[in-house]
This record gives sequence, structure tokens and C-alpha cells, in this order.
Amino acid sequence: AAVVAVAYAPSGRYVAAGDAESNLKVWDAGTHEEVGSEALEGGLLSLALCSRPQELLAAGTTQKTVLLMSVPFMEQLAELRHDGHVRSVSFSPDGGLLAGGGGIDETHGLMTRKTGDAQMKTVVWRVDSSAGSGDRCKYLGSIALDDIVHATAFSPSGKLLAVGGEHRAVSLLLVDGDFQSAATLPCVAGVRAVAWAADSQFLAAAGEDLQVSVWDVVAERVVFQLPKAKDWLCSVCFSPDSSWLAFCGYGSNEVSVYPIVSFDTAQAVEVDMAEGEHESDNEPPADIEQVETSSILRINTVVVQDIEGSSGFQLQYEAPCISVVDSSSVVARGGGGGGGSGSTAASGVSNTVLAVMRLSACPIPSRSRAPEKLAHQDEVLTLAFSPDGAYL
Repeated sequence: AAVVAVAYAPSGRYVAAGDAESNLKVWDAGTHEEVGSEALEGGLLSLALCSRPQELLAAGTTQKTVLLMSVPFMEQLAELRHDGHVRSVSFSPDGGLLAGGGGIDETHGLMTRKTGDAQMKTVVWRVDSSAGSGDRCKYLGSIALDDIVHATAFSPSGKLLAVGGEHRAVSLLLVDGDFQSAATLPCVAGVRAVAWAADSQFLAAAGEDLQVSVWDVVAERVVFQLPKAKDWLCSVCFSPDSSWLAFCGYGSNEVSVYPIVSFDTAQAVEVDMAEGEHESDNEPPADIEQVETSSILRINTVVVQDIEGSSGFQLQYEAPCISVVDSSSVVARGGGGGGGSGSTAASGVSNTVLAVMRLSACPIPSRSRAPEKLAHQDEVLTLAFSPDGAYL
């Protein structure tokens, strides 16, 4: 039977796969020996593995449930109710949260207007595998959407949950903000898969528009798009170091793997809130609050762009947006009112809210290295990189 879902454990110790006949198997990634198997009730739709605080497997099914099992012994720890077909499951990086997205679509996408009975939503549970059998998973809530959910993924920072589906958008939800909507990335067609880059700033989305789009979630814009395929794409993933981007889709017996390179999008800049002057020092002034890195802010931001051939900077005001930074970035926030729309030279800046920042490196497809085409004997429906990036 066709393999419909694969997953690597973050520890690298195990790899799991499930087929269209609901046969679920787990192998030791080092010895390649099968260490566990299970025949599930209903159709298997999605898989996810976590390794902290222990090795766990989550399986989404057409039985409107998510099954939580231990690895490698496949002991069922919990059966979590979703009410819809669970088409995607995702653990948070620390293994403490589990998200399941889906919905019921008996017409397989032929009907665009669906009723509330379709259970189009993402459900989030808190997972504590060390607790007693009745307390291992706590229902935290559900996020209703306008159409079927096909993709859920926590960012590597654990700060955001990305949800994509047939509502033609990727919704970004704040984990520490009770999963309130932080931003919506509009797409031209339904989204079937999403994947985060390692720095949590860039997100790949793929699906019914036949191509992979990579978003900068700081600027809420598309950084690049890969060439269109011949049919819908059903899986996309970054390698752990974000140096490769792989995808597959219907009607194709190969996996496309693109080499990715990075470049810095900005340098550190200070903006004087009162005078509107800037300096090139990396440290923010003392009267500006230093914000912990890997945090998320909703602010009126200033986008800093290096002007080629000039020593100056161009500062562009934008509407409130998300600012996601990694450990190499500097973000500082001060008082003041919001700026208007448009752009200005640094010497004319006033009433800004943010004194910025060094954005993390921006990924683009390599021009010097051609993409790889990995042949498969059958149509490829799902992908997963090993944690060390050595295997796909």
C-alpha cells in the first residue's frame, strides 16, 4: 500500500512510516531494524515524533482522533478527540504541546463552501507523558478556520504555530498568547504543506498553486518562489541547517531538492527617537529597552535596508507586524508614537517605536548549484529529513 506519512524522531534514533491501509511501523534509524508496529483503526493521515522528554509518536486518523503512543514499544498512552479527520499533527520543540489540524471533506475539495459540521479546525493539547493515564494530555482549545486544515507546524523557537489549509492562507498563531492570530500570510490557492527554516524567521508553504513559496514572517512577504510543478505539491521540508529545501507532489516519481544559500538582509542600526539620527554602533542606547532574543513582538517596525553603493540607510515604516529574531539578532524597543506609511531617509525619522536590528540571514536558491532530482519508483507523497540532515 502507498506510504502516506513518514517522520524522523528529533533524537535521530527512530523513523516511522504509515501506509494507506493504516499499517504503522517504527525502525531503529541506526540498525535499520523494525522495532515496533501497529495496525490502526480507520485511515492513517498524519504522523509526528518527539524525543523530549521521551520518545513519543502521534498519529492522526480518519476516526477523528489522534493516537499518542510510546516509542519503540507502541503502547497507546492516550486517544485524543478532534471531531474531524486529522490531516496534520505537530509536536512543539520541547514536546510539551501537540497540535492536530484537519476537517471532514467527503467531496475531496470539489465543494468550496462547507458547513460547520466539517469540523475545520486545529486542536491543541498539552502533553505530559509522565502523568497518570488520565492526565497525560490536557485539551487546551481549538482554533476554527474557514476551510479544511492540511498543515500544522510549530516553529523551532516554539513561539509560533503555523496552520495552512484550503482557506488559501497560512495563519501564524502566538503560542504564548493563547494561540491568538499574529499574522495571516495570503496564498493564491490552498496550502497542503508548511515547513520552518531553522531560525524561525522563514517559512515554506506549498500546495494547490503548484509551487513552493518561502515567506519572511518578519516582513510578511514572499522571499522567493520555486518553479511550478505539474500538479499539486503535498510535502515540503527544510534540512535542519536550512541548506536544502525539498518538496514532492502528485503525479511525480521524484523528489526535488534545491540548494539554499543565505545573505544578511540588514546591519545593526540605532535610531534616535527624539532627533531622528542614526549611528552604526551595534549596542542600543541605554534608554531603550533591550528585548530578549527569540521573542515575538507586535509593533510598528522600521525595515532597515542596506543601500548598495551608499553608506546611508533607508528606513521604511510599515503597519504593525511580527518581529521574529534569532540569537544573532538585536532588537530594541523604545517609547513614542507610531509612524505613518511610506519611506524616508534616516535623517527624517521621527516618532518611531522601534530602534532596530540585525535581521537574520535571508535564504535564496543557489545560482551556482543546480537542484537535485531524486528518482523514486512510485509517486512521492511525503518527505522527512533526518535530524542531522544526512538522510531524506
